[in-house]
Amino acid sequence: MRPLPVEPLPEAPPYVRGISLIRGRATPVLSLSRLIATPHETVYESRFLLLRSEAKPVALAVERVVGLRKLARSELSPLPPLWETPREEWIRALGALEGRVLMLLESARVLAAASPLAAATDRGAP
Repeated sequence: MRPLPVEPLPEAPPYVRGISLIRGRATPVLSLSRLIATPHETVYESRFLLLRSEAKPVALAVERVVGLRKLARSELSPLPPLWETPREEWIRALGALEGRVLMLLESARVLAAASPLAAATDRGAP
């Protein structure tokens, strides 16, 4: 989906963009580039991906979405030993598609990190 206005949250971690009203519900918005890259790197995030869990939805702000595709386990490989990102535990595996590197996101960890934000939206936080 195209990004919607985001209300910043004071004192939130750098990867938290804020709260957005998505489909009538206050939803935490996390920056994928800040989750997996250096927080100071500037990336134009032109789309939101909505992750749904049993508890609350979370939106990931991403640079672009090139499509959805199922990957076979054989197309994935473990992270290299020298892999270092601020949130490396949030990346499950690497893959390749048409000459491009893909990162398989551990969405359960993203949702867990956002759960305090989702709870705050239910209590009426801005």
